Amino acid sequence: MLRLRRAAPAGALLLRPVLEGGPPHPSGFAGRPGEILDIGPRERWVGADGAATPAQWERVGAECIAAAGEAGRVALDARGLPDAVAVALGVGAALRAWRFTALQGKPPPGPRRIALLLDDPERARPLWARAEAGLAGTFLARELSAEPANRLTPRVFARRLKALEAEGLSVQVIKPARLRRM
Repeated sequence: MLRLRRAAPAGALLLRPVLEGGPPHPSGFAGRPGEILDIGPRERWVGADGAATPAQWERVGAECIAAAGEAGRVALDARGLPDAVAVALGVGAALRAWRFTALQGKPPPGPRRIALLLDDPERARPLWARAEAGLAGTFLARELSAEPANRLTPRVFARRLKALEAEGLSVQVIKPARLRRM
């Protein structure tokens, strides 16, 4: 869903977080949280003023995805930001873009491909790998809680959890008879 890149892919909507304090834009855009400025058909600025902590940058990433509307391919411009801040921006974007689509014929409109633009993607890759592991766990939890009970039966649930052993987790499935004795 999210790839680290140096440049935006062709046709992507460029989403640029902008901090307050830069030169004022003729439109009055100042970079305050919640502000969005359409620069053109392929670029939007999103207010990021006051973002200092990873959680605040995650919120900015989520606001960027919300600002993308129905665009299927977006590029978050994190060039010039420290790697840890850029990764937090990407995490927020990925969390906001997630959709439960298992029961839908076609995916809902909105970002499906996200590029996180960085000055040096290789330098940020170790930080992103750690964040990506957390995202995978979060997405699994979301999928399991969103799945209807008629599809996620105890047997299917146990099978899904057993698959986590490939990731190094220890999983013990307790049979119903043993559960009754406990």
